[in-house]
Amino acid sequence: MREKTKQLRNECRIVILESEIAPEDEVRIVDKIVECIDLQKVGYKDKERKSNAGCPKYGDKDMLKILIYGYRKGIHSGRKLEEACKNDLRFQWLVGGLKPDANTINDYRKEHIEEIKKIFYEVNRMFIKMGILKIKNYSQDGFKIKAVNSKEKNYTKNKVMDRIVREKKAIEDVKEEVKIALEKEQEKVEEYLKGMESEEEKEKIVQEFLQVQEELIKAKAELEEIIARKNKHEEMLKKMVDTKTSQISLTDPESKLMKNNGKFEVCYNNQTAVDIETHLTIAIDTDDNPADIGSMNSLGTIIKKEYGEGNVITNVTDKGYDSKADMVDCLEKGVIPQVTPKDKKIESIELETEYEEAEITEEEEKSTTGKDIKKCLRAGKIPESYKNVISNIRVEEVTKKVSEEEQGEKNEEATTEEITERAVREQIFLKDAHTGAVICPMGEHLNPKSKRADGVIRYANKFACKNCKNPCTKSPYKEICMKENQTEVHPRNNLQAQAREIISQVRGKRKKVIKKVVKFELKLDPELLKKRMATSEHSQGTMKTVDNYSNYHMKGKKKVSGETALHFLSSNIRRVYNMYSFEKIVKMLEELATPQSFEQNLSFVHQVFVKFFLKKTIFG
Repeated sequence: MREKTKQLRNECRIVILESEIAPEDEVRIVDKIVECIDLQKVGYKDKERKSNAGCPKYGDKDMLKILIYGYRKGIHSGRKLEEACKNDLRFQWLVGGLKPDANTINDYRKEHIEEIKKIFYEVNRMFIKMGILKIKNYSQDGFKIKAVNSKEKNYTKNKVMDRIVREKKAIEDVKEEVKIALEKEQEKVEEYLKGMESEEEKEKIVQEFLQVQEELIKAKAELEEIIARKNKHEEMLKKMVDTKTSQISLTDPESKLMKNNGKFEVCYNNQTAVDIETHLTIAIDTDDNPADIGSMNSLGTIIKKEYGEGNVITNVTDKGYDSKADMVDCLEKGVIPQVTPKDKKIESIELETEYEEAEITEEEEKSTTGKDIKKCLRAGKIPESYKNVISNIRVEEVTKKVSEEEQGEKNEEATTEEITERAVREQIFLKDAHTGAVICPMGEHLNPKSKRADGVIRYANKFACKNCKNPCTKSPYKEICMKENQTEVHPRNNLQAQAREIISQVRGKRKKVIKKVVKFELKLDPELLKKRMATSEHSQGTMKTVDNYSNYHMKGKKKVSGETALHFLSSNIRRVYNMYSFEKIVKMLEELATPQSFEQNLSFVHQVFVKFFLKKTIFG
């Protein structure tokens, strides 16, 4: 059978880039969207050069196109993007045959990462003007991405304290070895000085003496190395105590060790808001907090800041965001929280906020701004925009117990050594205000492990419990739960605890206060809750599987947040391309660009008119 004829490798070939790219290729959409962005609006500034000497710079829009289309194709490395610009026809068409090297691409991404994050929101606002996106209902979820920091370069309090204990023991062992080696050395010297009858015995003693000296030198070197490591770890521990942090990362200081897909990795936790109707990502918040508690409010604030406070929006989340304080904060900002309940039968959640007496005008009641909504809720009035989600609002007087925190003040005055001595003496668990740890009855430090939705902090130290000579639990390690203002925990079988309980009842360490609060019920929408998984999981699943985005290439929270925005910027463009036909997207972009060009032309005509008028006035 005949075979097709191949082109000779040394044969001349003329390639027209425009003809090589399909008329409806996605790369054309990336090109048109970037061309519509006003770079000065997002913070780009033209740097003035003293002379025209040197190599000209690459255009900002050309570099943006390379990064956006590269992330769209799952290419995140600067070297791979350089290779793509040399070998891929689409990249060559996109930037007109330019071939920036890896350092240029990486430096541009690093220097303009904050502007790129602003471009993410600017393109979303562009989609809103085009009628593609409506900021109304969104789903929030968190996911973790590995940082540029290995586990070996990450140190937690427990890890550092355990190493210090082991190094102290190793120092004592090596000192004992040095002592024994010195004694052997002295014995050999004495044997040699006594004099031997044969030369063979003298040579043997000299050889043994040299061997002992060599062992002694090695032991001293090992001792110095261990002491240096111990000093380094003690400095780390002191730094953690001074800065009130639970861990230190050496390569990327802002990253933290957290649980990711069943194993511990040094990561950043990303909170994303995905539009339920279009599945476009509308907001991002990158943090080092491993838990989702507290992030619902911060992401809502970002959305209101970027897209305006004109409308009330709804946030749908999973069970991990179940915090009544966060829900109230969201409601007071104009965000309606819809948190998946632990029990599917629950139809509403009872919430409460502080009562502030105020007169509410009709305008304030109809307003959708966070300031007016907060004022209405705290005055016991349902805002117009919340009529369908809030019911049974009322002002009640409640009695709350407030701790006098006398014991907490005593603990702050006492030193760590005094607190440790008291914990061992009374066989109780005491919180140390200086280190932020809990000291157990054996004098070991249990460091903060996690924080629950109700504000209770869990303390543990697996290393200390593993080597404990007198364990207080049958579990592998002991966990102590304390509230933020709580200072001590008494074991149940402790006789002193019973005596203290009687004394506390007599003295009355807690006093009762009557306060006015506003209570109301927040209705849950089962239809919206059903759509949550198909929304957030779609966005994250595409990111991790299709785009193979599993680790960052930059360091620091700001740069990492910008890199996440760059990924979702390219992902949103792909999503829009899949939702609409090529012709319709091009038409919407042209309609979007027309008013802008008209305004620019009008501005130009205005400037010409002003100059002409001034010239006429001055010179007649």
